[in-house]
Amino acid sequence: MRPTNPAARPPGCQRQQSPALPAALRFSSNGLVLDGSTVVLVSEGTPLRRCLVMALLLGPVRLGRYAGPDGGPPESATCEPDPLL
Repeated sequence: MRPTNPAARPPGCQRQQSPALPAALRFSSNGLVLDGSTVVLVSEGTPLRRCLVMALLLGPVRLGRYAGPDGGPPESATCEPDPLL
């Protein structure tokens, strides 16, 4: 499995995740998540910060809006449900 190249991301996009995790999100060949964590996705030009809470092997168990502070490791408790989803 090849790691994600940060330089290949669209300009203005960022990903925040726990510093204890590998730099790339890892999935098995059949789509299972190899590392559980909370991941926050942000993009320039919009205040929207999406979050994914992923359980080891199961994959995404929650998708929502991140309500935590900027910077620092994301916390699953601040990944709030998004009524628009």
